[in-house]
Amino acid sequence: MRHTRSMVCAAIVAWLSACAAPNTAPTDGAATAAPAPRAVPGYLTADKGCAVVAGGAIGSQFADPKITSFWHTVNGEITEQLHERLAAERYRVVKLVVPTAEALNNEKVVVRSLAANRCSRLIQVWHTIDEDKGGKFFRFDVVAMRMQPKAQDAVAPGGTQVTTVGEFKREYRFARNAEVFKTFQTGQFAGTVAQDLQRSGVLEPLR
Repeated sequence: MRHTRSMVCAAIVAWLSACAAPNTAPTDGAATAAPAPRAVPGYLTADKGCAVVAGGAIGSQFADPKITSFWHTVNGEITEQLHERLAAERYRVVKLVVPTAEALNNEKVVVRSLAANRCSRLIQVWHTIDEDKGGKFFRFDVVAMRMQPKAQDAVAPGGTQVTTVGEFKREYRFARNAEVFKTFQTGQFAGTVAQDLQRSGVLEPLR
C-alpha cells in the first residue's frame, strides 16, 4: 500500500490570482520587464465567502487499482453527500470529487477549483486505510481551512501567494472488518460530519 500524503492542508503555496496572467515570455531575445504588482483578490480577504468540499481520490492508494478505486469511490460518495447536506442548509459550497486518474495531482486539482470558484475556504475529506497495534482500520480525516495571503506578499508581481490556516480537524476511525462494513453507511457518516462542522462554528462564514 502506498500513501500519497501530500495533503493540501500541509501547505498550499499557490499563485491563485496568477491563473489568468498572460504569457510574458521574452521574444527575439529581448528582455521582458517584471510584471506589474497585482492587488490581492477581494475574496481572499473577505470575512465571508464559499468553500470547496473536496474528496474522492485524496488518500491511500494501493498496488491493486481495483482497491484504490473502491476507496476513492467511498470517499467520493461521502464528499457528495456532505456537500448535499451543507448546500441544503444554505451554506455556500462547491463540490469537488477528484477522479482516480488525478490522484497524484490532487493538490493542483483542488487549487484550480479554489481559484476558479473564487473560494477562500476548503473542506477536505481524506481517507487512510492501514494497520497498527490497534488492528486493521480505515479512517477519514476531515479538515477545514481558509486561504490567507502572506503578509509580506500582500501585493506581489503576477499573483498572490497564500498559506493555509486550519480551522477544524477531526479523525473518524473505524475497525476494518466485516461487521463494520455491514453497518457503515456513507450517507449516515456524511450527516455526522456535517453536524460536527456546524457545531464547531467553522461554517458560519459560508452563510
